[in-house]
Amino acid sequence: MQLALERYAQFYETLTRDSLKEIDRYFTKDARFRDPFNDVTGADKIRRVFEDMFKTIGTPQFKVVDMAWSNAEDGSAYMLWTFKYQIRGRGLPVTVNGISAMIFNTDGRVRSHVDYWDAAQGLYEHLPVIGTVLRWIRKRVEVR
Repeated sequence: MQLALERYAQFYETLTRDSLKEIDRYFTKDARFRDPFNDVTGADKIRRVFEDMFKTIGTPQFKVVDMAWSNAEDGSAYMLWTFKYQIRGRGLPVTVNGISAMIFNTDGRVRSHVDYWDAAQGLYEHLPVIGTVLRWIRKRVEVR
């Protein structure tokens, strides 16, 4: 199963619009994908989430920093990653750190993928108007 995790990490690190055609090699037909913005079931819907990402931010880059299998016997694994992007036509590049929890089935494909990352710091703070407000709030509540 280590090979399945390594293949999956490589899929993310080399993700392109073209590679989305092969999404069925990595996700089961009824796989669930959840992140701060989406909660979808099915490989076709997962493909649409990524297609939308490419429309919105152009050329995203994932770098898997670390990965490991859980001690659980349910096929659980984790990836620590860095995601770099730039919203088309807006601002400077943004770097987001996050972790994904996956459950693989016995044939090495993912049946559940849940992303954990700070949407406020990773996206909202970089948007006009709301970003200014969120940065101000963050500064007001941080420990001094």
